[in-house]
Amino acid sequence: MTRPSAPGEKPTVRRLRLWPAFLILAVQLAAMFGPPVVLYLQGQPPTETGGAVVEESMFDNPQVVLASKALGPLVATLLLLLWWVGFSRGTWQSRLIAPVVFAALAWPASKLMHWTMGFGFVLFALPTATAAGVAALFLFRRTPFTRRGAIALLAVALAFATWTLVRMDGVDGYLGTDLSWRWSRTAEQELLAARRDTGPSGASTTAQPSADSGADWPGFRGTLRDSRVNGIRINGDWGPEGLPELWRTSVGPGWSSFAVAEGMIFTQEQRGDHEVVTAYDAATGFEVWEHKDEARFAEFISGVGPRATPTYSDGRLYTTGARGDVNCLDPRTGELIWTRSLVEDTDAPVPMWGFSSSPLVHEGRVIVFSGAGEGKSLVAYESGDGEVAWTGGNGRMSYSSAHLARLHGVLQILMMTELGLASFAPATGEQLWLHEWSLGGGSPRIVQPAVIGNDVVIGTGYGYGSRRISISYDDGSWSTQELWTSIALKPYHNDFVVDGKYAFGFDGSIFACVDLETGKRLWKRGRYGSGQVLLVPSQKLLVVLSEKGELVLLAADPEKHTELHRFQALEGKTWNHPVVSDGRLFVRNAKEAAAFDLRPQTG
Repeated sequence: MTRPSAPGEKPTVRRLRLWPAFLILAVQLAAMFGPPVVLYLQGQPPTETGGAVVEESMFDNPQVVLASKALGPLVATLLLLLWWVGFSRGTWQSRLIAPVVFAALAWPASKLMHWTMGFGFVLFALPTATAAGVAALFLFRRTPFTRRGAIALLAVALAFATWTLVRMDGVDGYLGTDLSWRWSRTAEQELLAARRDTGPSGASTTAQPSADSGADWPGFRGTLRDSRVNGIRINGDWGPEGLPELWRTSVGPGWSSFAVAEGMIFTQEQRGDHEVVTAYDAATGFEVWEHKDEARFAEFISGVGPRATPTYSDGRLYTTGARGDVNCLDPRTGELIWTRSLVEDTDAPVPMWGFSSSPLVHEGRVIVFSGAGEGKSLVAYESGDGEVAWTGGNGRMSYSSAHLARLHGVLQILMMTELGLASFAPATGEQLWLHEWSLGGGSPRIVQPAVIGNDVVIGTGYGYGSRRISISYDDGSWSTQELWTSIALKPYHNDFVVDGKYAFGFDGSIFACVDLETGKRLWKRGRYGSGQVLLVPSQKLLVVLSEKGELVLLAADPEKHTELHRFQALEGKTWNHPVVSDGRLFVRNAKEAAAFDLRPQTG
């Protein structure tokens, strides 16, 4: 304890013990920013493996990364409180008052922050405020103690106040954040303002589609939901400027992809208080019609808008909204034919990231995942009038979609959930078999299964990896057998493609190739974030749409990663699946959509 100053004497400067605070802040920084650094270093080439099972880091699991980013500031704040009260050498009065003042500043700041900053208080405001306070105590260490404490609390207040001025425009696949000033216009607001001024897509509302191009891409990931572009050849020489652009237009937020039919492309967007299904002319990008439902889904991790992709079948269009509205529309006009609610029909809660199941249409049934469990995991509606035909299954968590497969000559519906992979009879919803692969903590599955003969490959993020399952059928009885499980390919929400014996896809945020006979990783290279991929099997080519909106052409080569071309196609975070139809490549994200000419160049 230092002595008090005598009258007329210069005040004594109290020496605080600051080194423990700086050590705590260093640990906090390591917890917050260490995982991305580890992941980056892990992804540096060469990243080869020698066996069927690949060593992984715990930081391959986004949940672990989130926990590290969140727990780091929380634990650091508690440790700083312990340091200040017990070991700082501050006066006892300051040791008791400062934590109360800190809490009094933190509480209103948390209430005044923008709603999108749900994790922002912990991820940004708390570590910034504690660091600002400790920095002020150090920088003004030669200032009289009382004044120094006041300056430190002022620095804390300014740090908290700063974070009330920003909003979070979502995160990327590994929880990197996109921040903006809270008063700036969002892309959605700019779109709505532009539509008020100029009309939809810069076109008249009487725009008519081009000639019918059929339905070679009727819904999510194509006809078989496998992202294979069959029966065509594409331009493999993109040149330094990339592919020729056919058109570009602004769209509302959402993570839907496209269905292509009748000369139009169909997608789903958020526009203000309405969830909309939109039809654009495939040749020009002009908006043909929109169908509005008064619904809005917003969540601060993945953002605003619908998640599922429309499905075209037999002259009708079927959609699933993020809040569970299932619609049947006339694809020529957008007129509503019938509508149902997954929430009302099954008592299912709206999932954390919204209903994401793209409708599967088969033999007059529209099949959608609800997640209600207790025999109502899947719902089949009659395509004609929307009446419930059957319900089935017990899974509650999935952002995957129903998947039609033929195994041992029997058509069945596959569904991935937190329980594993289940199969259902299309006509009745009876569960034929279940391969159990439960995820700890009830984590949801997202990607689609891949069917290889009578085997199925399923992939999962969260560090679980992929598994090949053999399906057997003997005298009316189904059984499953695990052939291998490998953490060589851990697709989170990024679907993989299969070419013969090999799978190509995202192992976390890095592109990889896996031998499907053994589960062995053959190579891992190429940073495209949480992107999506298409396969052109006739040319052994892969078209990757990166998380940053780049289009990349890769060789589908199991021997090595070969990048042939790359160019910037879209601006902003891009999680939507690309689509190829009639020689055109259609891409979109939460801000814009564009079409590029993929036809082989002549002359």
